[in-house]
Amino acid sequence: SANPNKPLHMGTARCAILGDIIARLFKFCNYNVEVQNYIDDLGRQSALTVLGKIKKENEVPFKKEYKGEYYAGLLYIKGCEIADQFPEEVNKIIKEIEKGVGESSLIKERLISQSVMGQLQTAWRLNIFYDLLVWERDVVKSGLFSEALKKITSTGFAKKLESGPDSGCIVVDMKQFE
Repeated sequence: SANPNKPLHMGTARCAILGDIIARLFKFCNYNVEVQNYIDDLGRQSALTVLGKIKKENEVPFKKEYKGEYYAGLLYIKGCEIADQFPEEVNKIIKEIEKGVGESSLIKERLISQSVMGQLQTAWRLNIFYDLLVWERDVVKSGLFSEALKKITSTGFAKKLESGPDSGCIVVDMKQFE
């Protein structure tokens, strides 16, 4: 799945094509296949797209000839350029979109939905179709993410970092695989 805030590019289109080939092979072998596209609509990349819209919309006005993902990509670039100037605002936007509240969440919903529609149009032109779009916001809202996180951390396989620049992140200790 491509990040939903910019056009598909060679790398993300390649992944979609490979996934489509695998799905077609399994279908050909008479397996029951459901092709899903996971829409990663939460997190920093969406927050930076929103930041670009809030702070730099005057520099990147929407034009009717833009597809949604192209416009979102322009805003994302602007957001990335200025993110270091507004770290508190980026964190606030992330929290709002993860909770589904506030103006940032509304802006994100509109931008990312339009962007995903543009990405789907590109996929359709490549003859790639999905049976199900799985939105990260729905996974979080359903409680499935929290439940999975509890199970992962309760096993000791993953742990929450208590200090440092990545404090609060859940990590997997890979030393056992060296």
